[in-house]
Amino acid sequence: MDVCPDLTGGVRPIVATLSSLPLQMVLYFHVWFFALTWLAEIVLLVYKSVVLPYPERNLQGEIVLFIFILLLELCRLFLGSQGNITQHKVPLIVSLLLALPVLFAYLYLVLWQTYVLRVELVIGYWTLILLAIEVVLGSHVLLRFIRNDQLL
Repeated sequence: MDVCPDLTGGVRPIVATLSSLPLQMVLYFHVWFFALTWLAEIVLLVYKSVVLPYPERNLQGEIVLFIFILLLELCRLFLGSQGNITQHKVPLIVSLLLALPVLFAYLYLVLWQTYVLRVELVIGYWTLILLAIEVVLGSHVLLRFIRNDQLL
């Protein structure tokens, strides 16, 4: 094991930094992007329910879906960030697994929602692009964590 001098005169082991700055930047940006887009989606849902003939059952279902997306995304983004920063595999794995239901929720919003406005298409596609980037970067970081554990 490699060691380096300590400020106190002792030695300490050299620990490799495996966390990813690009992943952390994308996750940080996605938190703010998600906050703005979630509020925009709520405003658009209110607009559509007032202006368009929205079936009551569909409106209730989509409100539940927005709450579901809120909870999943907050957990996924937090776990992805914590797993990356602390270099722990489990939070990163859970974050990557939560990306699958989030993907289907956003696909529903883009493709199968009762009424889909153009602004929602733009929001949805950007969110899907961010999600894809996070999954690719997160998978790469997870592989680095696993390889590092095998070397030790």
